[in-house]
Amino acid sequence: MFFDMPLEQLKEYMGVSPKADDFDAFWDDAVATIPEHGADYILEKSEFQVAGVTCYHLYFRAEDGSRVHALFSRPEKIEGASPAIIKFHGYSGASGGFHEIITYSLLGYTVLYLDCRGQGGISEDLAQTKGSTYFGLIIRGLEEGPHKLYFKKVFLDTVRCARILLNMEGVSHCVGVVGGSQGGALALACAALEPRIKFALVSAPFLCDFKRIIDLGLMQNAYQEFGWHFRIRDPRHERQDEFLNVLSYIDVVNLAPRIRAEVFWKIGLMDVTCPPSTQFAAYNQLKSAKTMRIYPEYEHDIVGRYSDEELEFIIMHCKG
Repeated sequence: MFFDMPLEQLKEYMGVSPKADDFDAFWDDAVATIPEHGADYILEKSEFQVAGVTCYHLYFRAEDGSRVHALFSRPEKIEGASPAIIKFHGYSGASGGFHEIITYSLLGYTVLYLDCRGQGGISEDLAQTKGSTYFGLIIRGLEEGPHKLYFKKVFLDTVRCARILLNMEGVSHCVGVVGGSQGGALALACAALEPRIKFALVSAPFLCDFKRIIDLGLMQNAYQEFGWHFRIRDPRHERQDEFLNVLSYIDVVNLAPRIRAEVFWKIGLMDVTCPPSTQFAAYNQLKSAKTMRIYPEYEHDIVGRYSDEELEFIIMHCKG
């Protein structure tokens, strides 16, 4: 059943990746650059509409000028202020369609579904970086240091989304985050960097415990860019410590202790894309209220499964 560690060891595992000495100061300074209102935004009514929900396209500008897109839906009739959800999609994907979020709005939630910059959707990415960008975005900007990392910018985009909702008329201060795989990582990052997030619902989160990925030899699937980076830029791993120190700034294991939100976490113990130990390393670092649902025979396909229990968790929060 286990390719990684026995469950008893997973429950105690805290990760093996480094954490930069100035990690918290780095993120405190980065978040301080974001206005309290997040960003100015525009709403354009979508051609797609459904009874009981109003659907829009939302656009805002990031600090580097990139025009970022999100799907946005809200209950057609709102009595008072509605709670809200921010949803994040998987790696190298896009926000898909309104069918993925209207259930939440029919339950009374305003929803913002971010299109990650430079992936499969229509959000722009105007960032300029040097060095390798071959096979993936985790390593984008790596050779210029943590300030140039692609995911630093995306993490800050998630904070802008949260602050847009927290300051939006007709939205309560009860805002939660939802996502699987990359979406799970972004949900956790958002909750870590914006402490007003109330709850986080994640499945098989990505971007955790990078050294463990290397140690397991699982530089494939979503992490194949690690293997190509070393083959092309550092074939004897002579600069591996430097590589991991820079990436430590976007390692969710290091962000996890900052989270105040209640976390609901789903994991498949046969996941070779985001191995269980990497996920437990982050989960075990959480200091907030938390619940994990373990599915021993599932791989990364746990993402999107058993959605009823996700809805039950969401409904428990910010009801009414």
